[in-house]
Amino acid sequence: ARRARELDSNSLIAFTDLSLAHYFALDFESAAECYDSALSLGPNFEMALVLGGWLGLGTNDPERALYYYKRLHEIAGPVPWSENLLSAAHALAGRHEEAEHYHRRVTERHPQDFVPPFFHAVYHRCVGDHDTAVDWLEKADHGRYGYIAFICVEPVWDPLHSHPRFQEICRRVKASKSS
Repeated sequence: ARRARELDSNSLIAFTDLSLAHYFALDFESAAECYDSALSLGPNFEMALVLGGWLGLGTNDPERALYYYKRLHEIAGPVPWSENLLSAAHALAGRHEEAEHYHRRVTERHPQDFVPPFFHAVYHRCVGDHDTAVDWLEKADHGRYGYIAFICVEPVWDPLHSHPRFQEICRRVKASKSS
């Protein structure tokens, strides 16, 4: 991703991919700079908004999460996955009424629409309901969602590391990677 950025300093994808590399290396400051650079080039680039907000969730920075997810919601509109992420950001910020408002819209207004299990899980993680968050991660594990491979090292899930069922998911993930 760094080489791609050198070759094309205006590549939104290169900035976003590089930011992910920084994020997983726990270099959150560099990750934030890359997301911000991507958005300076393309203010409506949804992937940078999703991941920039995720950085806020993963670093327990509710203002960053709210900033990105409010912009995402303005651009994407009232679609379930953007409302779910916005509900998680509000929950992290302690704005429980707003969090519940958006979460209720997802579960009641859009029950037929697909929202990835991880988005449901992150909402419950942010409201402090770790049992339900792990329930959703188990659904993701059983559904064989590719992202499940990252949950053991993903900063968003750090508050769940002591949860026995989360540890079991991580054991299964690690076992499936070694076989």
